[in-house]
Amino acid sequence: MQRKNSELMETALLVLLNRVHAVKKLSGEILGVVRPAVMGGISNYEVFFSDECSRVYDSEEKQLAMHLSALIIEQVEILEFCLYAHASRTEITKQFHDHLVEGFFEHKQYVEDKFGQTIHRHIKPKISRSSYRFHYAQHVDDVEKVFIAGGYELHVVFVLIVSSFVGFHCDSISFLQQTQVHMV
Repeated sequence: MQRKNSELMETALLVLLNRVHAVKKLSGEILGVVRPAVMGGISNYEVFFSDECSRVYDSEEKQLAMHLSALIIEQVEILEFCLYAHASRTEITKQFHDHLVEGFFEHKQYVEDKFGQTIHRHIKPKISRSSYRFHYAQHVDDVEKVFIAGGYELHVVFVLIVSSFVGFHCDSISFLQQTQVHMV
């Protein structure tokens, strides 16, 4: 689950900030989580939260189950960010994007019913069913600023870390803020 969350975030960032990066991979990854027709998605993990399992768990296993639950909840936040990145690409049809958004809301409700309330650390406002579309992007030094319909501004700040062992590593910090957007 940790690896999947990292892959989702990395793919979304690549799609959002690298216009040549194919969006098909992100589409497939989102679809695979919110509409898991074949593999079952997070329902495969429900066994770890059953009464039978919780009765036999030792303290370490209980901690692992709690960590898994937190990762499942965190994935909803990541998926929300993925949908913003997905909406930024003009080659995506509104109908397909809306299908993903609808699946997201169903998935989010399922997660909240089974695992608890989701938290919005990275992206504060909830996306609406009408789907945001990115209208204008402007790169300013180390901040990628993307104006979104509905008066929100997404700021993605990159921190480049150079390591002699790993090479380059890119972390991001993102947040949304409501703002007055004047289109030029």
